[in-house]
Amino acid sequence: MPGKPMHWKWKVLIIFICASFFCFAFVLSPWGHEWMENRITKTFNEMPEAERRDSPSADSFLFLAWWRGAVCQDDKGAMEMYRQFCGLPKDKKDDSVYVKWKLNSPYCPPDGKSGWGPMHPRAPEAYWEFIQYHEVDNSWQRTFQQCVNYYKLFYIWCRIYGPDKKVHPLFNKYWPKVKELMAKKMQQLPLELDMNAPLAPPYTPPEGEKKADPKKTASAPAG
Repeated sequence: MPGKPMHWKWKVLIIFICASFFCFAFVLSPWGHEWMENRITKTFNEMPEAERRDSPSADSFLFLAWWRGAVCQDDKGAMEMYRQFCGLPKDKKDDSVYVKWKLNSPYCPPDGKSGWGPMHPRAPEAYWEFIQYHEVDNSWQRTFQQCVNYYKLFYIWCRIYGPDKKVHPLFNKYWPKVKELMAKKMQQLPLELDMNAPLAPPYTPPEGEKKADPKKTASAPAG
């Protein structure tokens, strides 16, 4: 005797569960990340060059980088995305930008006049995220050099080679954190590195942003 046909509501539920599982697997998989990155890149390339820097695609790109690193534990993929956002090559060992002073990324031209790159408002944030991932699996010497490169990119490059010839306006938002990381194992500083960064504009946190308690900072035991 044939069984009772499955009710259509159960069929819909099964399809929904299968589709949800597929979507969940998709957003966690490397090929899913690659597909999403390609979609963002395609959108970026299709928009007028003058609109690229201010496009919401930048936020989507950085969110995907965060997702790959924080959720999927793909540190390498996250670091590559953060570097490219800042106008640097994927390979963290490639320091050609600091030799030729020409950017090398699919998301901005070598002169940084359009697209993302070091002139983007969120570029210092992206580089700071890269440094934190880099610190986990690399020697102090290499991490120290990436901290130096933060200075070279947002203080030297922006001021000398950038379109407006000014230090990045948000340089000082992350420079204290970079200096603190460098101080854990201070090495000999390059001659062009002025830790005080006198030409950088001061950073004023927006209202509501959490500030560090100076009394707690002063009383914190030395590491």
